[in-house]
Amino acid sequence: MSTKTKNILYFTGGILTATLILPLLAAIGVPSFDVALTAIFGEGNPIALLFSAVLIAVLLFFMYKLARRETRPE
Repeated sequence: MSTKTKNILYFTGGILTATLILPLLAAIGVPSFDVALTAIFGEGNPIALLFSAVLIAVLLFFMYKLARRETRPE
């Protein structure tokens, strides 16, 4: 499968997730990320911001590693 096709599939999957799956989860009562952070850490806790930043950094790191693995010449 070509890189262009993979990118189109990833983009389409992201759009479908945002338009179909996330509203479905909200409709069945799954709490959003901000509600979960408030329940775990309390209102206005700076550790919640640190937790979010670390989570985003970890996700970006794994995305970088995956992209680097995909584009590595064989």
